[in-house]
Amino acid sequence: MKQLLAVLPAGERVRRYREMAAFALQRAADAQSARMRAEYLTLASSWQVLALEIEHSTGLATVSNDDDPDDPNLSASKADS
Repeated sequence: MKQLLAVLPAGERVRRYREMAAFALQRAADAQSARMRAEYLTLASSWQVLALEIEHSTGLATVSNDDDPDDPNLSASKADS
């Protein structure tokens, strides 16, 4: 990483952290041992937490699918409640 992540705009940092989380999840899926799989899963979780912290602290948090008024499954699931 030539560029320090801390100097990037918040939205870009979130995107990069999620990319690194996805990479760690892929490595976990390919891991040959349970220990390495657990390590990669922990790493992926840490990247996701960082992304969420930035989203919430900067107001970048996105609407979840549960709150998306355009989601056709939302009205059906709420009707079932």
